[in-house]
Amino acid sequence: MSREKKPTSYPGVRYREHATRKHGVRQDRYFFIRYRVNSQLKEEGAGWASEGMTAEKASKLLGEIRENIRLGAGPQSLTERREQNEEAKIREQERAQRAQRQSVLYGRFFEEEYFPTTSLKKKKGSIESEKALHTKWISPVLQTVPLLEIGYSHIEKIINSMREAGRKPRTIKYALSVISQV
Repeated sequence: MSREKKPTSYPGVRYREHATRKHGVRQDRYFFIRYRVNSQLKEEGAGWASEGMTAEKASKLLGEIRENIRLGAGPQSLTERREQNEEAKIREQERAQRAQRQSVLYGRFFEEEYFPTTSLKKKKGSIESEKALHTKWISPVLQTVPLLEIGYSHIEKIINSMREAGRKPRTIKYALSVISQV
């Protein structure tokens, strides 16, 4: 691999050509930017031509870095910039996961997650009772409600409908315990 860095027509931007790696018909180029921070010369790799980097893009990066150094704000090196971009990606992924968790509907969770796992652990009678309570009393009220949005008003509707149908307090308590377990 060639270690000699060659200048470009852009000040502060240099490149080296890879000995064997090709980009089109010519050798692939790796671009570097050079700048000073507190009187110290710093050189960082900007990227490969085969991955979209050009001398012009490297020059723009260099301009941004120099401007950030001058203003004392923002990423003051490519390393800082990459770290900030990585942190932003992680925050975005966490936000998307949080939004996905918040949108899980009660009915879907009951059918796909809760019921299959608890049916392996509980007695047949308990499984049938929970399924019946879910189908007759809980599902009509909570089927399309996201888990995190279940509130007292939803629970109150279930309790009132069970009382009006003449269900005993113990049965109502059992239905509430099923909701709580889910």
